Amino acid sequence: MNQWNFYRPSVLAITLGGSLLALFWGIKTPLLSRPTVAPFTFPEKVPLSGWKQVRSHALDFPSSNELTPIASRSYQYLSPDGLTLNIQMRYLNTAKADIPKLLREYIEDSPITQITHQAGVGAIALGNHQDRPYLSTCINPQGPSTVTADQFLRTKLVTGKTLNGFLGWLWGKSNLLDQRCLWSHLTLSTPSENHNSQKILQNAGQSWFKWWIAHYPASD
Repeated sequence: MNQWNFYRPSVLAITLGGSLLALFWGIKTPLLSRPTVAPFTFPEKVPLSGWKQVRSHALDFPSSNELTPIASRSYQYLSPDGLTLNIQMRYLNTAKADIPKLLREYIEDSPITQITHQAGVGAIALGNHQDRPYLSTCINPQGPSTVTADQFLRTKLVTGKTLNGFLGWLWGKSNLLDQRCLWSHLTLSTPSENHNSQKILQNAGQSWFKWWIAHYPASD
């Protein structure tokens, strides 16, 4: 017992020093070399309940200072009554996925008319682009969809890292918070004054959200 008391200060000092060193390395390493997200390619075909896919093609997605584009693709669907639904998908890694700002940068003249909550999905933005109604949202790996940067951050904090994930962050192998977002932008062919357009968009958006939650890209 006396022998342990003699060595205990040294053992505690070594343990504390090692923990502080690991913490310092975990904080510093992501700044020097930010862990990358696994490559991903959007599938050419994605099923959407009540719609028939008619087209799919690559979508240009330039990078910016605040986000790292990983992949992008455009899909087009037809409804039984002749409506056309265009969906632009952009997979990104960013500290703050802010849909209003992304719309200004990548889809010009697309003012948001309403940010609302949809049951089973989360926050969605509704607006018009060239007199066509749209729904835009960020699908997160876990938790509800988000629109604003504050919503995005809160969701990441609530669904944060497990112990294993925290240890991975300490050693610079992963980000402390999963910063990925599937930015989904759905546009309907019907004019904005169609009173059913928002309901049609939200029904399609809900099916789209459920499919991607079940098929979210792997993080590594």
